[in-house]
Amino acid sequence: MLKNIWVFTWFLLLGGCTSSFQDTMLEKDIQGRELAVMIDYPKGELITYEDRITLSGRAYDKKNAMRSVGVKAGDWDYTPAELTGNYWEKEVLLLNGKNTLCAKVTTDLEGTRSLCV
Repeated sequence: MLKNIWVFTWFLLLGGCTSSFQDTMLEKDIQGRELAVMIDYPKGELITYEDRITLSGRAYDKKNAMRSVGVKAGDWDYTPAELTGNYWEKEVLLLNGKNTLCAKVTTDLEGTRSLCV
């Protein structure tokens, strides 16, 4: 019984360390790539009476291994944007009132950087 408890405890400790180690290595990978995402349009606050807006911007990954860029407005889920080189664009549906616009780049290793305006 004591042996089983020891093995279970050891398994939990290794699992926790592995997860923490993976998170640390992923963050170092993101920093090494200089991963970034920018929103070029709209700049700052925008007043519109439309129910849709086309967001555009740029994403950068020094290793050039971006898997996708997603965008969202308000509480909607991220939806994939069209990515051409380092430039992306996507039309999003707006909610009534003030909307927070967000863009998120994801790498081949699942590292992410996001920006909201």
